[in-house]
Amino acid sequence: DRPRIETDVQACETILMLSPECNGEVAERAWEILGKKTGRDHRHLVSARASEKIRFPDLVVWEVISI
Repeated sequence: DRPRIETDVQACETILMLSPECNGEVAERAWEILGKKTGRDHRHLVSARASEKIRFPDLVVWEVISI
């Protein structure tokens, strides 16, 4: 019943999906919760990018060249 994280790519995907910096839906929820605590609406800060998600294939991996 629990998700399996068996590879490094799965671990990266898990972190990216839970991070508000990389997942617009998570960011939107975080701003909504903050709004309830502060009494102000903060969702406008993320509304334009709420549907964006950064996934592992979107990342650029640089190879280290040893000389």
